[in-house]
Amino acid sequence: VSPQVARSLWHLGRLAELRGRTDEAREHHRRGLEIQRSVYGPRHPDVASSLMVLALLEARNGETDAAEPLHDEAQAIYRETAGSEGPFVLYDEARYAALLGRSEQALDYLRRAVASGP
Repeated sequence: VSPQVARSLWHLGRLAELRGRTDEAREHHRRGLEIQRSVYGPRHPDVASSLMVLALLEARNGETDAAEPLHDEAQAIYRETAGSEGPFVLYDEARYAALLGRSEQALDYLRRAVASGP
């Protein structure tokens, strides 16, 4: 099993999402996450990214109870590995806040992402 397989599963998950197949998307993303954890270990930025993909999927589908722990774990890994003020971290936070209807918070994250950019 390799990172390339995990990436392929991510693409399959995105395609399933676009086709409205949430359960199928969730399964692809979870399998990809398992592979990334086995390849990279549990505290790698790619693992955090996969956790955020799952959190966003759950939030988009109104499953905030399922989304919250995924989001929290992703953010903890991001803080450990990339810091909490990187543009990609802030962008993910903005997307998550927007999905939860927190538009002012989302705007704040986006402004901070732009300010912290390259």
